[in-house]
Amino acid sequence: MKIGLVLCPGFQPVCFGAVAAFDVANKQAGKTLYDMRVLSEEGGLVASTSGMQVMTEALDDTPYDTLIVAAGLEIPTSSPGLVRLLRAAALDARRVAAICLGSFILGDAGLLNGRAPRRTGVTPRLCRTGFRAARSTWTRSTSRTARSGHRPA
Repeated sequence: MKIGLVLCPGFQPVCFGAVAAFDVANKQAGKTLYDMRVLSEEGGLVASTSGMQVMTEALDDTPYDTLIVAAGLEIPTSSPGLVRLLRAAALDARRVAAICLGSFILGDAGLLNGRAPRRTGVTPRLCRTGFRAARSTWTRSTSRTARSGHRPA
């Protein structure tokens, strides 16, 4: 399976923790089950919030099983090019996800329309403002919720 991590300028380096699970699965299997790619709109170096730069490949028409969009500590600005690329890539992807504020990029691309995304650390009002076409039911993901077995609607 091909996994793409799409980095936005000013991404948080902690986003690589999300893809570490795929690396561990490959290591445990003793073979490559997940082909990981680090992507951006145009390819090349992308700087994180800490100034660390990561070399990326350009997001193109390559099909991905899973695309994960990563952003930083500020609500990202979506370029028309990235929105177009994500819309096209989402047509072939089995899953499209975002890490924290990367969900605003998905919202700008219309990929949250009719969905109720989970949020962490972002106010419901701000989320509704950013995702006008998303369902108005917002849930807060917490470890307490996970431990209680409660499943939000």
